[in-house]
Amino acid sequence: MHDYHDHHSHGHTHGHGHVHDHSHSGTAAGEQEEVKALLGYMLSHNEHHAEELIGISDRLRDLDMEAAAEIMDQAISHYNKGNALVEKALLAMGE
Repeated sequence: MHDYHDHHSHGHTHGHGHVHDHSHSGTAAGEQEEVKALLGYMLSHNEHHAEELIGISDRLRDLDMEAAAEIMDQAISHYNKGNALVEKALLAMGE
């Protein structure tokens, strides 16, 4: 459980090979800005991954693996729907 009054910074590594840092500001307004920044970062990051998945789908088609490419297309569609919801959440926060 997060203690939002805790004043500290930390970084964490994701399985895809990078680290990002964030700090807990201790105020409701600061926490809101932190969440907005994190959602904005994640949206951009996820959009990049969706582009990479499109490249994989294209490669599968080049390899005449249409069934796998179609499954990837479905995954990309779900990924894009999730990204649209993250963007909607940002807009709801006043972005």
